[in-house]
Amino acid sequence: MAKSKKGHRQTTKSNFDGAAKKFSRSIYETPKGKIRLAVLQRDLAQFRNGAPLRILDVGAGMGQMALWFAEAGHHVTLCDISADMLAEAKQHATQRQLDQQLDFIHASLFDLAPQQPFDLILCHAVIEWIEPQAQFVSILGQLLKPGGSLSLMAYNAKSKLLHNLVAGNFDHVASGMKRRSRQRLSPQWPVDLPQLEQQLEANQLTLVGRSGVRVFSDYVRDREHAAANEQQLIELELQHADDQALCAIARYVHYVCQRH
Repeated sequence: MAKSKKGHRQTTKSNFDGAAKKFSRSIYETPKGKIRLAVLQRDLAQFRNGAPLRILDVGAGMGQMALWFAEAGHHVTLCDISADMLAEAKQHATQRQLDQQLDFIHASLFDLAPQQPFDLILCHAVIEWIEPQAQFVSILGQLLKPGGSLSLMAYNAKSKLLHNLVAGNFDHVASGMKRRSRQRLSPQWPVDLPQLEQQLEANQLTLVGRSGVRVFSDYVRDREHAAANEQQLIELELQHADDQALCAIARYVHYVCQRH
């Protein structure tokens, strides 16, 4: 377990240095990664299509969302603890001639130097890699302007439980579902959604939208059939993403919040 300069505990492997290519193959190039981008881009189109914003992308990874916003004229600061991920994002930015729209910071959120408040903060699939989640949410709130918006996507602990139960991993469930050391891409601290919602409200972040990301596709038995019908799978995921009952079992849940 590593500690940041401020003593906040994080996993030693959560920065994905040395695993950027594997991450891309295992996530972004697969149906599950495409579903994730489709839901996020649908939910955030209202911000992208509006007036130019000053945006912070926390745990920006390879910059898919940052570049998507930059192409629409917004200025985005990418913050990530992985030098490899930021290098990939910079390469893609240069290829698309978006360098002037982007800033890159190699740091964790806990170690981020003082910043002027942002209009919009993106934080997708990051909080489940952080142990002190309440402190993490508090910092996100502090970095937002009054009236600013937070886009936060979290890995749902209930989905992890259900997935293992359906798969028959009874011993793993009984042992507390501790992450197996070889599963580098499996988050260590899945998020308790009701607790997260309380933390958001406690930090003056009012929920204005909630969507499920992969509400059913992770439970499909015939994976080959799902992959062969990728576009239909994505369309059905988008169709059911707003079903609040299905959000409870979605692999990720996307929150859009506004700061008081």
